[in-house]
Amino acid sequence: MFELSYHGFYPYCEAKVLRSIVNRKCKLLKIKIFVLIFGFFWGLSSHARSLLNVELAERIQRSDGQELVLNGMGVRKKFFFNIYICGLYVSETTGEKPAIYDPAKAKRILMHFVYKSVDKNKLSDGWQEGFAANHSEQESQKLAKRLEQFNQVMETMQAGEQIVLDYYPAKGTVVSVKGQEKTVIEGGDFFNALLDVWLGDKPISSQLKAQLLGKS
Repeated sequence: MFELSYHGFYPYCEAKVLRSIVNRKCKLLKIKIFVLIFGFFWGLSSHARSLLNVELAERIQRSDGQELVLNGMGVRKKFFFNIYICGLYVSETTGEKPAIYDPAKAKRILMHFVYKSVDKNKLSDGWQEGFAANHSEQESQKLAKRLEQFNQVMETMQAGEQIVLDYYPAKGTVVSVKGQEKTVIEGGDFFNALLDVWLGDKPISSQLKAQLLGKS
């Protein structure tokens, strides 16, 4: 009787050891899976910046293959209201205006609206004021027809909708509204005039200017 119990003892121990090894490996596998999943989602979040629940990618690749990086982002306020999130994309991050204004370099301005509704006429008035504030009368006359072309494609914007202004050195400014390409405006001077609205000597917001330059 003792001998039977003695012989049965070893299979029992082997099974117990085997279960222990399997359980240990399962725990290690669970830890590895958790680390991989955490790393994946952390990696996603590290590739975007968030402001007022609006996420802008740190890097984008345009249809022409040009890769741009997010130089800065901020919020356009009017009185006590948040109107839109603005992001400035450039080929290489910098806080220096001459590098951003270089007409040989690609760039993008993205406006993601967060206010419930912004009338197209108010948008057009805002562009007119921004251009006039940062340019002489002679400069404004040179830009007038192209600004009119630009204002003609403006639409009333709702929260969640975007205006994207893409500058292509060999093409000009591609204006997209609500995901649809609307017009192309020639000349690097026109895109720089748009930049002046945010980055000029008389910007619409000094705080937003600093944010777009990556200084705030």
